[in-house]
Amino acid sequence: MQFQTFDEAYVERLRDGDFRTQEHFVAYFSELIQLKLRSRLHSPQAIEDVRQEIFARVFAALRSEGRIRQPERLGAFVNSLCNNVLLEYYRASQRDTSLEDEEDQDFPAKDVDIFGAVAAKQIGEKVREMNFRNATAACYARFSSRNGTKMTFAGTSVSTAITFVCSCTGPSSPLSHCI
Repeated sequence: MQFQTFDEAYVERLRDGDFRTQEHFVAYFSELIQLKLRSRLHSPQAIEDVRQEIFARVFAALRSEGRIRQPERLGAFVNSLCNNVLLEYYRASQRDTSLEDEEDQDFPAKDVDIFGAVAAKQIGEKVREMNFRNATAACYARFSSRNGTKMTFAGTSVSTAITFVCSCTGPSSPLSHCI
């Protein structure tokens, strides 16, 4: 590949929309851009999308006043645009990827308020605690009636009650699911 130098006349022909100059410009820079993008992007569709975005921005810059002040630096300008578009593409693909990863996460519904969710959790814990206490009381009563002793549930710590229910009911008992 032979490198091209650019001058004011070339840039003016590009600005004026000269077909042959635009064709040369696209052919020349397509090859350079393809080399750069192939080493950085894996998908042919992504390469083509980024390449088209680069050319769209170059032609928009050419048509706006004062954007390209040094025609001899047109190659560096295209290279800088290529780098910027690549960075934008990387950022966009990271956003898309991270959103795909988050789809598997369990986010709360938008219509549920945080106070309602906390209250529901606390109510669930109270219900489980009540079930446990009821199971413990039933176990105490059953144990007392079998052994002829009088046991009371009041004043028993939770860890003592758990130990007692486990020893009383065993792991296969219908009461053990409440623990």
